[in-house]
Amino acid sequence: MSELTVKLDPESSRLVEEKVAAGTYASADDVVREALLFFEQASRTEAEKLEWLRNAIRNADEEGGSIPAEEVLAELAARYSGPSPKTG
Repeated sequence: MSELTVKLDPESSRLVEEKVAAGTYASADDVVREALLFFEQASRTEAEKLEWLRNAIRNADEEGGSIPAEEVLAELAARYSGPSPKTG
């Protein structure tokens, strides 16, 4: 295993020390390793969401399901520019 020295800001350093002191992790190495795994998983999840959205947009365009922005904006303006309902 290779060795790498990392400098942490005081808040991050405190967090690592707290996790080790609480017994949640055996060492600072374990805390950093787990954090990197979470980071990798979150990055992968975001990339998957983005790919899903791109596919949904592509499919809508191919199926003719897109609506011009001007039409959407006009409908929203018409819907929300009327008098507001009275409460009470």
